[in-house]
Amino acid sequence: MNPNRMAKAVLLVTALFFLAACSSSATKKAAVTATCDDFKKETTVAKEVEVTVGSTFQVTLCSQVMITGFKWGDSQIADPAVLEQSSHVIQTPTIRKSWDTPSTEVWIFKALQAGQTTVSFQSARSGEKQWEFSLTVAVK
Repeated sequence: MNPNRMAKAVLLVTALFFLAACSSSATKKAAVTATCDDFKKETTVAKEVEVTVGSTFQVTLCSQVMITGFKWGDSQIADPAVLEQSSHVIQTPTIRKSWDTPSTEVWIFKALQAGQTTVSFQSARSGEKQWEFSLTVAVK
């Protein structure tokens, strides 16, 4: 094979690999997680995320609903014109390592228009507060 053709082929393969890597990272869905360890350090956790208009993203929070009865309440979206909640589910582990294995609660949100808003959550039972989580969302 001609050395020039070989060099062009290597460059082409490298460029295609680079483009594939860039496109897969661009389509990666945003996800925000706060673990039980996060809440052991601080009872109030705050995070930030940046998403694009029309995209969805997931928020996953540690939940002790099956252990202590504390449950995350409804999400509070400061500006519903910027963001809407699509779903919320409690996921219990299929295999529990011990009686105190936590669950997770998962929310899916959709970015509606450019702007910034905050989503707040509070874990409580019978008015007794356990944890708070706040997410600042920038929609571009």
